Amino acid sequence: MIIRIWKTGIINGHMSDYLKFAEKYSMPMFKQQENILGILVTSEENVSRVISLWPDSDSILRMEQSDIYKATVKKIMCGGFLCGEQTTEIFKSPIFFFNKEIVK
Repeated sequence: MIIRIWKTGIINGHMSDYLKFAEKYSMPMFKQQENILGILVTSEENVSRVISLWPDSDSILRMEQSDIYKATVKKIMCGGFLCGEQTTEIFKSPIFFFNKEIVK
């Protein structure tokens, strides 16, 4: 499994705007991606991370090259609620477990 973590700062007082954007645009975009295993969005103070789970690096590359991903990135960058540097990290996870009773 490959874990992709995108991290961004959120302008003070705009976390709810950011989370609304994530729900309205980001989550549907991710759900359209072939091979996506899961998405987690974190929110703490003025920082958010979008943690996506993938079976392989090629799936991430296909997402990043997709028109819907590019349009969503353009839209979020113009949203007026991000601040600071946005970073992306990729990690391999050779060992993992999902509890099928919890994950739905």
